[in-house]
Amino acid sequence: MDWAEWILEEPMDQMTADETEDLDYIIALSLAEEGTKPLSSRVKLEEEEDEQLAKAIRVSRKSQSHPQCSRANALRTTHLPSTSKDSSASIWKEEPIEKARGAIWHPDGIGDDHPFHKSCHKEHDDRKCHICKNFLPRTANGVQLRTNHFWMQKYCPSHEHDGTPICSSCMRLEPRDMPYKVLDAGRRLCSQCLKSAVIYYDTFEPLQSNVHEFFRGLDMEVDRQIPIHLVQRTTLNETMEVEKNEHHPETRGISVSEGKSVTAILILCDLPRLLTGSIMAHEMMHAWLRLSGYQRLSKKVEEGICQVMAYMWLDAEIGPSGSAAGHVASEFPSDEQLGVFFKYQIEVDDSPDYGEGFKLAHQAVKEYGLKETLHCMQLTGGFPL
Repeated sequence: MDWAEWILEEPMDQMTADETEDLDYIIALSLAEEGTKPLSSRVKLEEEEDEQLAKAIRVSRKSQSHPQCSRANALRTTHLPSTSKDSSASIWKEEPIEKARGAIWHPDGIGDDHPFHKSCHKEHDDRKCHICKNFLPRTANGVQLRTNHFWMQKYCPSHEHDGTPICSSCMRLEPRDMPYKVLDAGRRLCSQCLKSAVIYYDTFEPLQSNVHEFFRGLDMEVDRQIPIHLVQRTTLNETMEVEKNEHHPETRGISVSEGKSVTAILILCDLPRLLTGSIMAHEMMHAWLRLSGYQRLSKKVEEGICQVMAYMWLDAEIGPSGSAAGHVASEFPSDEQLGVFFKYQIEVDDSPDYGEGFKLAHQAVKEYGLKETLHCMQLTGGFPL
């Protein structure tokens, strides 16, 4: 028996066109979610989540339908479990349903005698692309879509290749009806990131004081005489070439040094406050290590502990409860949600030095504490085992 027939408890050829479309949509969402999380997480959760998805669809198929609300609509409105599988991104959650008087109703319309009927279901169905607002394309293979793992943006596959701009801060694709601000070097910034963007020094200086106090609270005070500057992308790129050090492809800050001294810290301008602060914490840690006599650290060890400091600063600002589990489905994320995303970016970075380095450093700090980890780094050049 075909797996879909097992779930639906009826032959596939007896399904209506609406039911087939609804099933195609659910399958497309499940397939679109495959592959985003680390392999170990996917293997661990895959069987459990597939079973949950199957149960949810089977329950929804047994729901009582209203003359104006097809079984396909009941399938659409059932609250499905989120899954961790993802090919280009996102955890997806369906809307909850409300049942009363034998009908399925709009969640916010109970009492108004407006059951979920076909035309309204179709119009309000969340199968539209978040970018172009058109219905997601269908082929002989079913519904085609891509999803952004953290923000749960759902969009047509074509937008990955048609030049649709991406916010250089939160990485969300630009909706056609909400153009992003154009910055230097082709960068774009969405309206929510722009709201807290650090552009002028009257907002930058208090942030510097904040990060300095963060280090002082850890008994790791950084020389306040080291100048910290906001710079354009071209200036940052030119400085990286002069320094001749390998940097992360998305480098947004750099510590300029001469011998054992640090002459300046440069940070890319026009980024949200929380992202700017985390970059500053990362670069201040580079400065602290150099000025404290840490020698011969591998790039993985140094970048890893610097990423930990950026992560810890974000924790101090938004609280440790904000983690990668806090996926957001909103066109207007709050500053705290942006902060959770910046933590998430650090967590899922898979680059050898920044990503793997962070995971090793973070685990060491969790097990032995920051002070003991730094002591081991100074003695051995690596993290405690």
